[in-house]
Amino acid sequence: EVTAPDGARLAVFVHEPAGLAPDATTIVMAHGWTLDHRSWEPVAERLAAEGGRRIVAWDQRGHGGSSVAGGARRGGEASVHALGDDLALVIEKAVPAGSPIILAGHSMGGMTIMAFAGMHPDVVRERVTSVVLVATSAGQLRGLRIPGEALAMRALSHIPWRPGVFATTRSQRIAFGQEARKEDVIAARAQMRGTRLSTTGSYYKALMAHDELAALESLKDTPVTILVGTRDMLTPPRHAKALAEALPDADAQFLEGKGHMLTYEAPDEVALDLLAAAAGAPRFAVSALPEVDWVAHVRRELTPVRAGRFFVHGAHDAEAVPEGVEALLIEAAMAFGTGHHGTTRGCLEALDRLAVAGEAPVRIVDIGCGTAVLAMAAARLWPQHIVLAGDNDPVAVDTAAANVI
Repeated sequence: EVTAPDGARLAVFVHEPAGLAPDATTIVMAHGWTLDHRSWEPVAERLAAEGGRRIVAWDQRGHGGSSVAGGARRGGEASVHALGDDLALVIEKAVPAGSPIILAGHSMGGMTIMAFAGMHPDVVRERVTSVVLVATSAGQLRGLRIPGEALAMRALSHIPWRPGVFATTRSQRIAFGQEARKEDVIAARAQMRGTRLSTTGSYYKALMAHDELAALESLKDTPVTILVGTRDMLTPPRHAKALAEALPDADAQFLEGKGHMLTYEAPDEVALDLLAAAAGAPRFAVSALPEVDWVAHVRRELTPVRAGRFFVHGAHDAEAVPEGVEALLIEAAMAFGTGHHGTTRGCLEALDRLAVAGEAPVRIVDIGCGTAVLAMAAARLWPQHIVLAGDNDPVAVDTAAANVI
């Protein structure tokens, strides 16, 4: 728990692999309106599985396990600038001093990052290596344009209760795009049910007044990725386009058919963008591959290889074996070692030259044997010796055994 200068108590959550160096990269995640840190879990789980970096998330004030000013659980004025200062505090308290930082913000979390950048440009310049903005806006939000929406939200800002069962799956469904998974909608609904109506109403007013276009100047020298769903009803694609215009070097991605809840709807894409940011690499492309029997394809496409006295071939080329060669029948399957790679071919040629020179090795070991092509070649050259071949890949061991037999 971190306490802000105005007394707000912020619940902070840190995932750190054992033995991680203090100067390893930290990804700091800011969640959206009426949600809490759990909305980032689908992405965080994917990042944690990769290891090698620290993940920090927190419940924004008034949301989840965090209070508002004075430690209260309800009431108070809502401000996006206060959220930006909270982010600065979370970084100060939860991120080691030498750790490079990647900021990731969804919806109101993205606005939090913009406010933080505008108020703390020195921290951005010195510590932030990359920013990923997910389904967010720099300003000019219009809500859902439902008649009486603003008036209703103003009334909610005075009601301290949680919505409970009145926050329905149907009401939450509007935040998702096509083909939303029921369990994701239910997870988002659970977070909304835990958010007091006063928080929902007061932050609605703050978000409608939010304008951080000028703050984007502080991000112009920082790599920024922008993601938006084409069916986002809360921060429609025009907001992502406005961000991209203000940040011309940013990478803007429009995810077809997705809605506002991209941390649930597109966790792979979001996680891959964060991993690319952590590696300082271009973003990864995600595409579907057709169903192909790659083993059969490779067997058809592989041509025989001539290396010294050796002729390496598959069963489909058995009739192409020329006279006067040492034929090595190799079915590669999923193991390495067909003779096509320069290292394998070079080793075969080296073995041939050793034999021509009259070398007679006493012990022969093929470590990481793959298909066992080198072990088989050595056994042909020096049949009086035992050749030991081994691999730590069970598939390679099975393939090698089948080739040798």
